[in-house]
Amino acid sequence: MLETKKHKAAQKIKENGQKAVSLLFVLLLSLSVTALMVLYIDRLPSNIHEGSIASQDIRADKNYEITDTQATETLKQDAEKKSLSVYKFDTNLAKTRKQKILESFAKAREELSSYLNKEQESTESKLTEEQESTLRQNFLLNLEQVLNDEGYNTVRKLEFSEELEKTLTALTDPIQKRPVILDKAELLLRKDNGILLKIIDENDGRLSEDPINDFSNFLSLEEAQGTYKKTALPTIQKQTNLDFISPETIKKALVVVPQMLKINVTFDATETDSRKTRARDNVQSIIYKLQKGQIIIRNGDRYEQRHITILDGIRKARLQTSIMVKFLGVFCLVLSTLLIVYLFAFKGLKTFKPTRKDLNFLGLVLILFLAILRLGSFIGSSVQDSVPFNLEITTLYYAIPIAAGVMLVRFILNPVITLVFCIVLSFFSGLFLEQNYQLTAYYFLSSLFGAYLIGGVEKRSTVLRRGLYLGLINTIIVLCLFVINTASSSSAINAQPVFVNCFFAFLAGVFASLTLLAVSPIMEAVFNYTTNIQLLELANMNHPLLREMIVRSPGTYLHSQLVGTLAETGTRAIGGNSLLARVASYYHDIGKMKKPVYFIENQKNHNPHDTLAPSMSALIVESHVKEGLEMAKEYNLPSVIADFIPQHQGTKLIGYFFQKASSHSTQEKNKIDERSYRYKGPKPQTREAGVVMLADTIEAAVRSMSDKSPQKIRVQVEKLLNAHFVDGQLDECDLTLRDLHLIVDAFVKILVSIYHQRVEYPETGQKLNLGATDNNKNAERKNSHHQPLQPPSNSNISPLFKEKR
Repeated sequence: MLETKKHKAAQKIKENGQKAVSLLFVLLLSLSVTALMVLYIDRLPSNIHEGSIASQDIRADKNYEITDTQATETLKQDAEKKSLSVYKFDTNLAKTRKQKILESFAKAREELSSYLNKEQESTESKLTEEQESTLRQNFLLNLEQVLNDEGYNTVRKLEFSEELEKTLTALTDPIQKRPVILDKAELLLRKDNGILLKIIDENDGRLSEDPINDFSNFLSLEEAQGTYKKTALPTIQKQTNLDFISPETIKKALVVVPQMLKINVTFDATETDSRKTRARDNVQSIIYKLQKGQIIIRNGDRYEQRHITILDGIRKARLQTSIMVKFLGVFCLVLSTLLIVYLFAFKGLKTFKPTRKDLNFLGLVLILFLAILRLGSFIGSSVQDSVPFNLEITTLYYAIPIAAGVMLVRFILNPVITLVFCIVLSFFSGLFLEQNYQLTAYYFLSSLFGAYLIGGVEKRSTVLRRGLYLGLINTIIVLCLFVINTASSSSAINAQPVFVNCFFAFLAGVFASLTLLAVSPIMEAVFNYTTNIQLLELANMNHPLLREMIVRSPGTYLHSQLVGTLAETGTRAIGGNSLLARVASYYHDIGKMKKPVYFIENQKNHNPHDTLAPSMSALIVESHVKEGLEMAKEYNLPSVIADFIPQHQGTKLIGYFFQKASSHSTQEKNKIDERSYRYKGPKPQTREAGVVMLADTIEAAVRSMSDKSPQKIRVQVEKLLNAHFVDGQLDECDLTLRDLHLIVDAFVKILVSIYHQRVEYPETGQKLNLGATDNNKNAERKNSHHQPLQPPSNSNISPLFKEKR
């Protein structure tokens, strides 16, 4: 009880330790990927000035949009200067002034008349001071104009006569119809650009705007007031049609006219400011758009103001972007992606069961090819600057052999793990390259097809040919992306970029195959992986171990070859690695070469076990596993092959010698420990190892049968497979009941073809008897092979296969 609790506690501590290591691995991987995406080493020169010489090539480390504030402000100021000042010209003022003169004079005469009538009743003909003051005040209010004492007294003396009224309107009206401004000097200051004159006509509601550069028709208020000073009186009478007015009245009116005039052109400050503001706002900022890797200035070129502005803009952008915040954001995204994809695959995909070594390998490949991506983007920028024609940076990204990473994983691991890795690598690649998810689609499809091509490769020489096929598929993918982009664009189709893109995409296939050939041997050595190519090299019959086996234990060699045939067929039937099963079968019994005569397939006339105790015989038979592992280590067999040596026996009972020991006496039988007659294991850990175990036992058992008819062979195969199943030998290798049925069918098919019945040939000189008796015998043999097999009686059928029958 206490030991059980201690075992559980130790097991829990071990599991917690494994979880901690796994979490640490994911964190370190996420940090590495984030560092590749975010961090950069790029020093911008300081203390530079216009005209100095650049000491190095300077490139943009990412995409930038830098605004040239100084140049933009200059353009805004120019636009503001070119925006015309707005003046309002009230053309209705002349009419308004005329009406005011008529109304004010008429009311003044009426008011004066009323005062005089009152005075006549009081026998006085003179107005009081209060009445005079009231009369003046009312007149000026109605006139809406200020008159000095001289001007008002002139009008008052003539008692607001109609003659004076008509004279004033005739003299002021032509002046008020012309544009009159307070000071004409301000117009002369704007003579270069001119002004915008807004002409307001309230009668018909029209508003017109005219740009004016000629100010000769404009009058300042002073010029308007002096209009008639130098003009002779007859000329004035003729110009204003005042021939019927007495010269004295005109002279007195000329005294009042300057005070009657008003300015009708005013500066509209609000509208001017609004237009200048709009003019500034309409100026587009000068923006330098830089793509990642684009050259800013080359080594040896002189710095211009544009270069200084761009470098200052990059410094400001970096200060505004918190590198730690960005690092944290990308780290969280990378970590979430890795965890989500892994958990989904681990829970949802049956065959996604990577080992710790596999995860380390996948992490290293991910980091390696993201580093290749960064290197490729840097090289692409250099190529873009060196070619004599315009070349998009995206075009060069097509040539980066990201597919080689996925192909490498498929070269070593199974398709499901490869698919999951392909999703992760493609997503991170698009995220790395300015979030360009068209490149994500390209890398994903290219990598997936590359994995498909490399899955069946058995020779390194075929990798290059598969790279050419991949290049063709890359070309098709790029064409599809081009069609999608063209469909959403109204611009004309330019064929040249398409051909260039296709060319670089084709190169990516070639680069991928070359990269795979260069990297795969290193990965195989570092992680001790065995690929199909290595397996085929081990399957070569000229291998030293196999050549030695032929000489020292030919029976074991023949047995291994037959086991290899059975294991290959059975593994292929369940979708496993048939090549691995076949090659492992060749080496699973290499330990028998140490004591070949102790194994029945190598014995001739003498069996040394006849003189040994059962326990000693069991030890000798069991020792072939240990000795096989030692030979595998001596000949540097891959661990994936060496693992089959103990696993093909599992923890099976060495039944013959156990039964022999048990048959000595009943008392001894009670003392016999069955564990002493069992192999030490482990049990098969993979489906391939499970199939090899079954093939090893079944081949030996069927070969020893006297009756090798198809029915007997099937019964024997099913019985032995059921025995392994009941004994628990297949508990750890993930073989399903469906797999076991498929294995039986595959084994029976091969064994029947090996041990099929043959026709007896006559001796030399005898004629083959084709009589009725022989014919019947041959017919029976023929029927036994080609007619459907009749099931044997239920008493001979293993329980595992009764339901199937």
